[in-house]
Amino acid sequence: MAILGTASALPQARSRNPRARRGGPIWKLCTGVAICTLLASAALFPGAFTRSDPLQQQLADRLLPPGWSHGGSMAHPLGADALGRDLLARVIYGARYTPPISMAAVAAAGTVGTVLGIVAGYFGGLVDLVIIALADFMLSFPFILTALLIAAVLGAGVINLIVILALGTWPTYTRIARAETASMRHREFMTAARAMGLRTVVMLRRHLLPNISSSLIVIGSLEVARLMIAEAFLSFLGFGVPPPLPSWGNMIATGRDYLIQQPWLVTVPGLAIMLSATAFNFLGDALRELLDPRFARGD
Repeated sequence: MAILGTASALPQARSRNPRARRGGPIWKLCTGVAICTLLASAALFPGAFTRSDPLQQQLADRLLPPGWSHGGSMAHPLGADALGRDLLARVIYGARYTPPISMAAVAAAGTVGTVLGIVAGYFGGLVDLVIIALADFMLSFPFILTALLIAAVLGAGVINLIVILALGTWPTYTRIARAETASMRHREFMTAARAMGLRTVVMLRRHLLPNISSSLIVIGSLEVARLMIAEAFLSFLGFGVPPPLPSWGNMIATGRDYLIQQPWLVTVPGLAIMLSATAFNFLGDALRELLDPRFARGD
C-alpha cells in the first residue's frame, strides 16, 4: 500500500513541477535584460556614467590605485592604467566594442549559416552534401586556431574581427537549421503551402523560418557570450581591436605586466567580460526554457 501511495503521488508532484520552475526563466530573463540594458546605456550614452576621456593620458596619475584604497583618488574611482588613463572611463567606453562586435558577428554568422542550412535541409542531394561537407571542414578545426589563422591573413581591425568571428561560427547555425528544416519540410503546413503554389523563397521565409527561429534565437544568445570571450582573447593577442581603443581584451593585455602589483588593471575589465557573458547566458537559458515546449510540460 505504501508503494502504491508513493507511485500515485509521483504524477501529482510532476504536474506541479512546471509551476514550481516557472519563476526560474523569469528571473534569469529579468537579470539578463537588466544587465544588457546597462551595457547598452553605457555604449550609447557613456557621458552619463563618466566625464573622463578614455584616451587622455595623465602620466602623473599612472598606476593610481582605485579611489577607495590607500593612495587612490576619487578622480579615478577604479584607478588608472600605466599611461594614467581613467580605468572606469575605459571600461565604460569598452562597452562600445566587445559586446557589439560579438553581436554583429553572431548576426552575420546566423544569417549566413541559417540560409545555408535551410537550403541544405530543404533541397537535399548534392547541395546538401556540399554545404554540410564545408561546414564539417570548418568544424574539424578548433575555433581559436581557425580564428588565429584568419586573423593572421586579414590583420587586426574591428571589421576584420567581426569577419573572423563570423567565419568561425556559421557552421553551428548551418547544422541546426539544416536539421530543423529536414524534419519540417514534409510537414502538413509545408505540403499545404506547396499545394497553394507559393514560390519556394516565399514559402521558406513565411512558413519554415518562423518555425525554426526559436532554436536559432537561443543558440544566438548563447553564442554572443562565447564570442565575447573569443573577441577578448583575440584582442589580448593583438588580432582584435587595435590600441588605444578601449576594448576589454586589449585592456587585459596592457595590464598583464602589472598583474601582481596592480591587479585591478586586469580584474576590472575581466569582471566586465564575465558580467556581460553571464547576462547573455542567462538570456539564452531563459529563452530556451520559455520557447522549448518540453520545459513548459516539465518533461
